[in-house]
Parts: sequence; C-alpha cells; structure tokens
Amino acid sequence: MSLAAARNYQGATVAYDLVAGNHAEENIIYSLAPDEIIAFGGTSLSPCEDLCYPKMMIDGMKFGGGFGGRADKSPYSYFWLEDFDEAVSKQ
Repeated sequence: MSLAAARNYQGATVAYDLVAGNHAEENIIYSLAPDEIIAFGGTSLSPCEDLCYPKMMIDGMKFGGGFGGRADKSPYSYFWLEDFDEAVSKQ
C-alpha cells in the first residue's frame, strides 16, 4: 500500500510515496506536517550515510552514540535538537 505525500523540504516541494522498502528516516521526514519538526530520536540501525543522514542534518541537530555496522551507515544512532525552543520559534 502506498501513501502519496507532497511536502516542502528546505524550500523544495517533494512528491513522495511512502512504501515499504524506502528508508525509515526519509519516510518520517517527508511525512512531517509543515509545522512539525524532529526534536529527538534514535535508530536501531544507524541512518544511511548518503541519503538519510544528510537530510537529518538541520540547524541545531546533534548526533551521538553509534552501533557501528555496515559501511553504508553513518556512525550515529541518536539525534536531538540542541535548542528545542529556538527551533520551535523558527517555525
């Protein structure tokens, strides 16, 4: 089953299908409403280095922890906004 979504991501409207097999972090980013932000989280597998990790690198986002793992993964498994109140005020 597919859920079509069009979201504004860093100034660009992105048409996207949320389907099994796509990257989990990417699905979350594209499913956010315009007034929603990612404040913190963790992954069981670190986000992929080439696709998801760069999309998560917004102003104020910090990364830490890490499980190691496959070569295509970033070294981090935890993420959080350093200043949540400031990020919310920019919305």
